[in-house]
Amino acid sequence: MYGGPRCGNGYLEDGEECDCGDECSSPCCNAHNCTLKAGAQCAHGVCCENCKLKSPGVLCRPASGSHCICLTMSTAENLDPEINWLLTSSAYGLVK
Repeated sequence: MYGGPRCGNGYLEDGEECDCGDECSSPCCNAHNCTLKAGAQCAHGVCCENCKLKSPGVLCRPASGSHCICLTMSTAENLDPEINWLLTSSAYGLVK
């Protein structure tokens, strides 16, 4: 981002575990320092539910789209589950 990372701008940037913006009401994210609240594994993303990563192998987002088929599966290991998917031209993308 222009000017470097800034907590509270709503964009997840280097050094942040979460960023819910200036008017944050997330039960998972500390808005003042962009860290996860105690006990939270995640704050947003298709594999995040109630501040916890979905169980390994759970389908988080079904395949869709005409140019590529995208499928998101939880690994229950990644703090940023939104990056935990693959774009592929094959039948589907699975993460390990």
